[in-house]
Amino acid sequence: MNVESGSNAHRWAEVAAANLKRSSAVCDSFQLLGITDLTVNGSPASKLEYTCGSGDQLRYGQWCGVLSNRKVYTFYVTGPSSRAAESAPIYEELQRSFRFG
Repeated sequence: MNVESGSNAHRWAEVAAANLKRSSAVCDSFQLLGITDLTVNGSPASKLEYTCGSGDQLRYGQWCGVLSNRKVYTFYVTGPSSRAAESAPIYEELQRSFRFG
């Protein structure tokens, strides 16, 4: 879990995507798959879906930022793209069980 200052979950996701795209050392060949606005446990949130790498090194990630009291609380799941279906229930449980305090 990371915590960052922020006032808008969607804007956080846009900035996070731009940072991943800019940093090839962190996320080579970044591809944005989408940003989805949602509500997590009653709080505004945005989910960033993306891939990094290529070939057998292709990775799929889901990264969510949840806004509360001018802070964005983030969590993510990433792994080999070939195993994205296996990681989906893990991400879904993180999102479902996310709570403040």
